[in-house]
Amino acid sequence: MEMNRQASAMNLGSWTSGRKSTAMNRWRWTKRLEPN
Repeated sequence: MEMNRQASAMNLGSWTSGRKSTAMNRWRWTKRLEPN
């Protein structure tokens, strides 16, 4: 049970970090498209 909880916590952490990096990449991409 404890291992299961730990695994789900790791999955949630990687999922949130992945979404965060995706949002940052999208922000960088739009910034690159516009000169200013």
